[in-house]
Amino acid sequence: MAILNEHFNQPHKTSLKKELPLFKDLPPLSAATKKDYGTFKDSMRAPIYRWFQYPAGYSYKFIQEKIKEYKLNDAHWIFDPFVGSGTTVIAAKEADVNSIGIEAHPFVYEIARIKTFWEYDLEHLSKLI
Repeated sequence: MAILNEHFNQPHKTSLKKELPLFKDLPPLSAATKKDYGTFKDSMRAPIYRWFQYPAGYSYKFIQEKIKEYKLNDAHWIFDPFVGSGTTVIAAKEADVNSIGIEAHPFVYEIARIKTFWEYDLEHLSKLI
């Protein structure tokens, strides 16, 4: 089992005593939205997310909405126990929210790890080219 951990070495600034509700009343969705809500369809049109179509993938927009809804920031952590191809940890990274994901499958873990590594040394890469 591998742990995909973004920002792990940063100090933890929040208290675990405050918990967010898992479920709350959601506004009704239109028929068109209901059909595709949470699916991987929008992810297939987005950079990074579309690099690998994972059978259990879901919409990055859903995660972005939840990050905004709960007003998460760099003082918060998101835990994804089944990271898969990394949708949740990528959305968290884009929003500067700390995240930890766990993936048991080595191949899928590598996909998520690569999709979340953005700290390239461009000067070094240009010398290699």
